[in-house]
Amino acid sequence: CGHLPSEIGRLTSLRHVYLHCNRLQGPLPAEIGAFTALKSMYLDRNNFTGEVPSTLANLTNVKALTLFDNNFDTGVPTEWFDSKLKVQRYFATLRPKRVEDQPS
Repeated sequence: CGHLPSEIGRLTSLRHVYLHCNRLQGPLPAEIGAFTALKSMYLDRNNFTGEVPSTLANLTNVKALTLFDNNFDTGVPTEWFDSKLKVQRYFATLRPKRVEDQPS
């Protein structure tokens, strides 16, 4: 099991990222919002935790982004609804936590 270091944000010319099913854990670094050339990113089926970074709203060229089957504490950030992203289309695979999973 590993994690994504914040230094990943230096790879700004990445176009496709396939990191699904890699047992990655911990928070998703906000720096991935710097991938301005990104067309697709598959991060599903890992163990990412914490909040979904609002910086993902910067990825306006993305055609596919999968975040399902992780352990994020939050759903889609509100800022995404005001961005150029078509949240319904690109982020439909992100499932917010169920009410029964929330702490009392």
